Amino acid sequence: MTQISEKVMRRCDILASYSEDALGITRRFLTPPVHDVHQAVESWMAEVGLSVHVDAVGNIIGNRKSDVAGERRVLLLGSHLDTVPNAGKYDGILGVIVSLAVVEELKDEALPFDIDVIGFSEEEGVRFSMPFIGSRAVAGSFDLSNLERTDGNGVSLRQAIHDFGLDVNKISEAQYSQDEVMGYLETHIEQGPVLEKLGIPVGIVDGIVGQSRLILTFYGLAGHAGTVPMDQRRDALVGASKF
Repeated sequence: MTQISEKVMRRCDILASYSEDALGITRRFLTPPVHDVHQAVESWMAEVGLSVHVDAVGNIIGNRKSDVAGERRVLLLGSHLDTVPNAGKYDGILGVIVSLAVVEELKDEALPFDIDVIGFSEEEGVRFSMPFIGSRAVAGSFDLSNLERTDGNGVSLRQAIHDFGLDVNKISEAQYSQDEVMGYLETHIEQGPVLEKLGIPVGIVDGIVGQSRLILTFYGLAGHAGTVPMDQRRDALVGASKF
């Protein structure tokens, strides 16, 4: 293993230790362990010469300026820093740490565009039952009405952002212009068996699985389980199972 890949693995180990749960890895949107993650990531970004800021929804962003003057063009690299409960060690954070490794490997090589390394604050949707808070803000599609959503403890999204030391009035400033963004690349741990089965270390994704999430209600008619024959009943569970 090369020196830089060893550094990537070591840093993933460090971030995995920042968790709400001592027995596993759980790091929800803007919970206290995120402060520790930001502190570590900010120091690593600074090591490779990136200027660092945190936007109004908690995305941490490290910028490397273009070596060519003119209109800003930027390549986005990164992934998310939150987790599901009892998460895997590399889900999300690997993409952020590998992006830092890319910037480190480039050293002083002249580039005609900016690089922004982004650690998205939220992707999994665990705390507020809404995914992609971080990337919605970056894309300019965050609906401010979602600020009134509450978590399991009754804390609103608005309050969580405020408690983290951020300003909800600046959410619009997190948006990137479509004209300035060249593209987005994310390194991600494969969560299935495909690459292992094929015996190859890396795959390049050229498609994504679509999802449709629906809430269905099946209506039936009450009847005594022991005395009403099934052919005379409208059992909601039977209808649902056939569906």
